[in-house]
Amino acid sequence: MDFVSEGYMRSVLNKEFPLWSWEIKKYELLGDKEVIVHGRLTINDNNTVRFFDAVASHRIAVSKTTGEYVDISNNIKAANSDCFKVATNRLCNVADDVYRKLIRDLSLTEEQVDIIDGLLETLNNTTTETEIRSRIASGAVNTDTFDKYVNMIKDVIKKKIEEH
Repeated sequence: MDFVSEGYMRSVLNKEFPLWSWEIKKYELLGDKEVIVHGRLTINDNNTVRFFDAVASHRIAVSKTTGEYVDISNNIKAANSDCFKVATNRLCNVADDVYRKLIRDLSLTEEQVDIIDGLLETLNNTTTETEIRSRIASGAVNTDTFDKYVNMIKDVIKKKIEEH
């Protein structure tokens, strides 16, 4: 999905955290350009009260023909909805896929570990092996960086062969 509705967020809150509330802390106009909303989402999470404050803004619509405000209440509602959705996402992780906040598991697969083990065995260099294993343990060598490190080890092996 590229968009998530406020209604969807409310339905997830109702299901997962039935004791929740949304409070507008402050509305503010940024000149005649934008309306800013500061809101607080509060949930009861297994008898632990948690909250998150969010801020969002929305451009104030002006008629191209008359230059008059179109409907400022719609701009305030839009800022409120955006603020609510941000708070819901940040506090409860609802719609992390839409907000591109999913954390992928970057751990090496067994097959990837076997490939690196085989290359390190071929290399037969304790210093390089210790360095690579340290980087695997720290997460620096992971599924995203695997090819880079494999190519690096292969280059070291190639140079070692050329030297002999």
